[in-house]
Amino acid sequence: PGESKSVEFTLTPKNLMVIDGDGNLVMESGPIEIAIGGGLPGFIPATSGCSGTTVQVKAN
Repeated sequence: PGESKSVEFTLTPKNLMVIDGDGNLVMESGPIEIAIGGGLPGFIPATSGCSGTTVQVKAN
C-alpha cells in the first residue's frame, strides 16, 4: 500500500491497430482508451485518439 512508480513508454500507430470484422488490420479513427494497472478496479484510464479515416494495412 502506498507504493508508487513512474513509467514511460511510447505507443506507435502500429500498437493501436485492431483487426476488423473482415480480418483486416486497421487503425480506426476516434478515441482510444488506454488502461494501465494490474487489475480492475485500480487501473488508470487515459484517452487518446486518432483523427481521420480508417486505414487498412496489408501484412507482409
